[in-house]
Amino acid sequence: MPLVKTAAIVLHSRKWGDADRIVTFYTMRIGKLRGVARGARRLKSRLGGMIEPFTLCQLDLFEKPGDSLYRISQVALDEPFAKFRDDLTLMTAAGRMVNLVSAVMAEGDPDPRVFEMLESGLRTLLESRDAAWTTLLFQIRLLGMTGFRPQTEQCATCGQVHRSPLPQFSPMAGGIVCERCASRQPFRCTALSRGSVAFLHQALHMQPALLNRLHAAGQVRTEVESAIESYVTVVAGRRLPPVDFLTSGSPASKGIRFECCRCFRISSKGALPVMTETVLEPTDMEWVAKGVLSITWSDGHKALYPVRYLRQHCPCAACTDEWTGELRLKPDDVPLVMMLQDVQPVGRYAFQFTWSDGHDTGIYSYTFPRRMCQCDVCQPVKPVEPRSRRLL
Repeated sequence: MPLVKTAAIVLHSRKWGDADRIVTFYTMRIGKLRGVARGARRLKSRLGGMIEPFTLCQLDLFEKPGDSLYRISQVALDEPFAKFRDDLTLMTAAGRMVNLVSAVMAEGDPDPRVFEMLESGLRTLLESRDAAWTTLLFQIRLLGMTGFRPQTEQCATCGQVHRSPLPQFSPMAGGIVCERCASRQPFRCTALSRGSVAFLHQALHMQPALLNRLHAAGQVRTEVESAIESYVTVVAGRRLPPVDFLTSGSPASKGIRFECCRCFRISSKGALPVMTETVLEPTDMEWVAKGVLSITWSDGHKALYPVRYLRQHCPCAACTDEWTGELRLKPDDVPLVMMLQDVQPVGRYAFQFTWSDGHDTGIYSYTFPRRMCQCDVCQPVKPVEPRSRRLL
């Protein structure tokens, strides 16, 4: 088996077997690949902390003929990008970058420009004051570089040069479409102003090194974000979570609105009971201590959650009995060192967490974690924390 050495960025990983992990990398020499990290989940493994998502590292790999999985021999850490795991907005932005690279790049198709752009994008994100804008520019650059550049000069369907005062952007057609073709699209198009079309055209054809100098605000930014969001969903084959998914859930936001289970109360006014709807939704999320997550809810309560406690009470069918509600997962089977690697909105009613042990099937409806708050007001008497024999 030949030995391959290459620089790599971890896109994502999942557990495999009793102690291993399958890790997806984007590498300088081979492009996207999947490798097996033997024993990475064991207590004394040196690989465990080096194959976290977003990590920049140097890989030693063995390639086995006829097998799509590489064997990971050694990993040398270059840049852990640990700040991403301490800031949920940055973590979501970085997750969107690596997920888009994973979606548009085929395995075994190396492109050093994409690797350098991903590394540069992650480093820029560390210093960015506007994570959503930095991520948007990264997506525009990546789409233009990988053959998914949206058509902005003529109709993407019939080829006619567009002269409409209100151009339409069709994610299914892959760019601007004329009025006649827009009416035939199976999905609704996004109306763009002339300024938005000009900005998008300039961004797609500008030198990558100069792209970060572009700025937009108001209507142009809103329209460009909407067009790229819809197009990325088509290209990636799934909807990626918005970078500011928490603030976009607020009523004042123009983005995605989170709704959840509705709590009703009965009013005493009138002869008939009146049902008044109260929508519970998250408005903010932050780390308040190492391993302690804080979620502020629309009812004004700032709830606290140790991440290991959230993992212990995962509501998926494998961890919790669907009929009785009793926990199937033994609390002491959850490692002491538990990290939250990713959080995504599910529809308009729940969170989906990805944990460092590879588990990601639990859907936490908003009312569920709201009831689980571990602050001193909600839990004046804290439950005894079961001791675990597992560290990782």
